[in-house]
Amino acid sequence: MQSHSRFVCPVTLDSASAQTRGPSSWSPWTHPPTCSSGEDVVPHGKGGLSIVTTPETAAASMDLWDEDEPRLPPEAATGKRQHHPRAYKIVDIPGRGKGILATRNIKQHEAFMVDYAALVVDLDVADMLAREAGYSLLSVAAEQVSPALSAKVLGLAQTSTAALHPVENVLRSNAFHAVLGADDDSHMAVFPDLSRINHACMPNAFPRLVPRSLAVSVAAARDIAPGEEITISYISLGQTRDARQKALLRWEFECKCPLCNASDDEVTASDAHRTAIDEMRVAVAAVAHSHDPETTDGDRERALDTIRDLFPRLIDEGMFTAYSEQYANAGRIYWALGDYGQARFYAQRSLDVLADQGFIAAADERSLHMLLQSFDGQ
Repeated sequence: MQSHSRFVCPVTLDSASAQTRGPSSWSPWTHPPTCSSGEDVVPHGKGGLSIVTTPETAAASMDLWDEDEPRLPPEAATGKRQHHPRAYKIVDIPGRGKGILATRNIKQHEAFMVDYAALVVDLDVADMLAREAGYSLLSVAAEQVSPALSAKVLGLAQTSTAALHPVENVLRSNAFHAVLGADDDSHMAVFPDLSRINHACMPNAFPRLVPRSLAVSVAAARDIAPGEEITISYISLGQTRDARQKALLRWEFECKCPLCNASDDEVTASDAHRTAIDEMRVAVAAVAHSHDPETTDGDRERALDTIRDLFPRLIDEGMFTAYSEQYANAGRIYWALGDYGQARFYAQRSLDVLADQGFIAAADERSLHMLLQSFDGQ
């Protein structure tokens, strides 16, 4: 009888042997494999995908392969039409290694890149294996995608001084969290093009994981001009310089983006704004989500004044990911005040921002109804 140990892979099957040997041989799969060697097989993304994970997680992730792979809309793709050129190119950036430059105007919120995971690794599995066995597995994983993609992955920056193997170094230096199966946050994925985008603390773009896939899209946080370097933030937005530099130690580099390299007076002013923003967001959230019967309408009106003061600060500090949160907070507060028209208005604004930024598919009536229901329960 086949072992169900977490780290024992099921016996390799083809369609014929699966039928003759019966269901007991399929474990952990729920259906026999259907194999195809025809030319109709379409590889994942841009050259295949290697996954290092447990059999159970692999089996639980099979629905990923039934989903249509995300594509860019025609105006953002690399299509054949001259007026729809590719939006970016990978180049050498002096003092920053390789990076990505815009090759045309990119409008705010335009999705200009879709990238696909080339390598996904469950770090729990890697930790349970002997070092040499783990490194051998990583080598096989990196080599089993297409030769061009393998070269692209292994050519990524390797900044880790702790890594003892090139693929481990690529993972430590470039990987993002990925959702796979009943994910416990232990999976990391390497996206080759996304990994070429350099960090900035006030970035002009942002990545978005594509639901039900091992793909990510990148959209513009503001209008981006041709020749401008495209940047994303590797850490959460809105932190002070010291906090940012500490968080970025994971990638073993000191950030020298325009915000971090500004004059001492400018950095001090920005840090003060960000500290004040944090305090204001905490104060607003406490009122917006309050279950305390002693929270008064006066408290709520003052919280609305704070939100009005917050927005220009958020804009000045490039904290675009907080806009939707504050519109939703305003909606909650108006709901508690009994002004349901204003509550609905700000709830819709919150959803519109999320839709514009690409974090939800649509700001439709169903989404609005669900958000308003959450206001009612606070």
